[in-house]
Amino acid sequence: MFANSENNLVLDEEKSRIENSLYHLRKSNEELKQALLADGEDPDYRDAISENEDIMRRMETRLKDIQDQIEANQRSCVQKETIFSSHSPPEHEDTPEEPMTDGQWF
Repeated sequence: MFANSENNLVLDEEKSRIENSLYHLRKSNEELKQALLADGEDPDYRDAISENEDIMRRMETRLKDIQDQIEANQRSCVQKETIFSSHSPPEHEDTPEEPMTDGQWF
């Protein structure tokens, strides 16, 4: 159960890092598009926009994969908690214990 929690922390950090990168790539593309409008057609700007869009698609796919893994880990934790809490401790029988004799270790 703790492994999933620790794994989710790592996944959350990766998710935040990718979201931050996506934010900056989107901002960069908007600036490049504005420059294209102001300066006219520039093949370098077009290439940069295209490359950024490819990278963003891969990052968005990775984000979805991370989110799916986080959700799977959470479901697994809930299932384990449900199984753990549904098992009641064994009932003790009301039979007298046998007296211990010298030399017996339990």
